[in-house]
Parts: sequence; C-alpha cells; structure tokens
Amino acid sequence: MPELWRGYVGQSFAGTLLLRFKQAIAHNNDVDSRIDDRAEDREPKFFVRQMLLDFDSKDVKEAYKLKASEVPFGFEFIQHVTFRDINFGEIDKGDDVYSVAGEKKPRSGFKLCRHCGQVQRTKRNEWERQYDQLHAKDCKQYGNDDPANIVECLYLYREFASEALRILMPYTSAGVEETSVVSFMAALRLGVQERFGGDVSHVGSIAQKEKSPGDGPPLRCLIRLRSWRHWVSS
Repeated sequence: MPELWRGYVGQSFAGTLLLRFKQAIAHNNDVDSRIDDRAEDREPKFFVRQMLLDFDSKDVKEAYKLKASEVPFGFEFIQHVTFRDINFGEIDKGDDVYSVAGEKKPRSGFKLCRHCGQVQRTKRNEWERQYDQLHAKDCKQYGNDDPANIVECLYLYREFASEALRILMPYTSAGVEETSVVSFMAALRLGVQERFGGDVSHVGSIAQKEKSPGDGPPLRCLIRLRSWRHWVSS
C-alpha cells in the first residue's frame, strides 16, 4: 500500500490512516460515462475538507503585538509552514461526527481496497452486485470478498509548504463573529492591493481556530499565504 501518514499530531483523529493523495483513476464503462446535451445526468458530490497547518516555533522570524492588553491583536511572520488539505469523506455519509481544530463535522472517510485502492461505493449494475466488494479488474483480490481486503476508514490529504503571515483576530468575551472574520479578510485583501498594486489573487487566506490559554473563548487566527491552488501538484 502507498506510504501512509498515521494521524495529524495533536488532533483527535490520530491513529486513523491518512494517505497522501497523488493520483485518481476512474474505472467506468465508456458508454455509461457519456452524456448528451439534453440533460445533466452527473450527480455532484460534496466532501468535508479542512486545511490544517504545522510549524516549528523556530521558524517564527518576526512577531508584533499591541501594547494595549485590553485589545488582543498581533501578527507574526513564519518562514516555513507545512499545510495539509485533508479530505474527510463525503459530507452526507456516516454518523462519525467530531471536532478537529474547532470545527465539528461528519468525518466518515473513505472505505476502499487496500490492494488496488478501489472505493467501496454503491454498486451500479448486476455485474457489480455479484460480489460484496468492489475491486479493479487487475486487482489480485478481484472476486474475493475477504474482509481483510478492506480499509474501513481512510482520509486523503494534499501537502505543501509555504511561508505565511499569521494574524490574531481581535475578540470579545463572546469570541469572534464570522462576519468580522470575513470583513477583516476583505479589508486586508483590499489594503494589500492598494499598497502594492496589481493582482493579489495568488495570496490566499485561511481562518483557523486555536485553543485559548485558560478557559477563554477559542482564538481566531487568519493565515495569509501563497494560494494553495498554486501548490496542488506538490
């Protein structure tokens, strides 16, 4: 089986298999895969995805904060950050709901063959319904329904590294409202564009929740980085 990364350090799903996504292959009958212009027969699927980051404190090269203690605001420049875009499976499948980095969502993962990687989806025709398991035609376990063939839950992830600017959002006793985060992101984007000029679409933003020291509300941080869309091939 391809290289597996077992668990994201410090997260509640440590121990679940994670596989770095590199390639997907569609196994489908050519005739069945075609559609005409009269109707859109493809069914869209939606997945639970979450961007998580990891960095060492030694990579924080500069940091600033306001002297006024009543206004918690600051930012830091991090020279090297590892970003992992994790796919936790389809959004409408399974009852396995738990919180990761402050976001409580269903995380059913993917069920697949450990030999060929075939996802165990709903069977589409009588030929597939002959067996309990789905396998690629060239899989050595094709036609074999041994439960040991199947990985019951696996998450996929992409990984890339970048430098980043981490900004602590000001908050009240009730925390930070989502509208405030979105407004701040828009204002920051506009400010960068006005200051430096040109197109700033290559710079992306990620809002993150972090545990607050003590019993305070979760901290909200905004991460500015070179957009992950430029790193999907990494």
